[in-house]
Amino acid sequence: REASTQNLKKLTDVFGVQWANEAIVPKVVAMGGHPNYLYRMTTCFAVSTLAPALSLPVIQESIFPILSNLVNDQIPNIRFNVAKSYAVLIDVLKRLPDTESTILSLEKTGKAGSGSPQGDQLIREQIMPNLEKLMTDDDVDVRFFASQAAKSYSDAMQS
Repeated sequence: REASTQNLKKLTDVFGVQWANEAIVPKVVAMGGHPNYLYRMTTCFAVSTLAPALSLPVIQESIFPILSNLVNDQIPNIRFNVAKSYAVLIDVLKRLPDTESTILSLEKTGKAGSGSPQGDQLIREQIMPNLEKLMTDDDVDVRFFASQAAKSYSDAMQS
């Protein structure tokens, strides 16, 4: 699973965000609703791997809805992997300076992203409420990874 998601990231880097949004992201989204938990788990891995290759609008429009659904998954391993995916998305959104860039494109040009008000707003309004819910989960691992993800945002706000 990990090797295949890494290949998707490389393909996205080569063919671009628009191609990924049309060719890959819909398949990842569809896997997120699959009855087999392994497909839903793969969705979390794919989101975490692809996030640096996606633009802010693609993350907002395609990735957030599926993760929001998976926050309520019956399987604790899915929920803690959602929290891990949110941690990756927080890191990406803290560094995306605009709606056109991707972390991969910034890294290729040697630029360091400084984030944007829109990215910060998405973290506060789309990610943090779901992490707060996961921090009260019955499962200890879910609570741990949700707390780690939330801490990554609060630490960044203090620096």
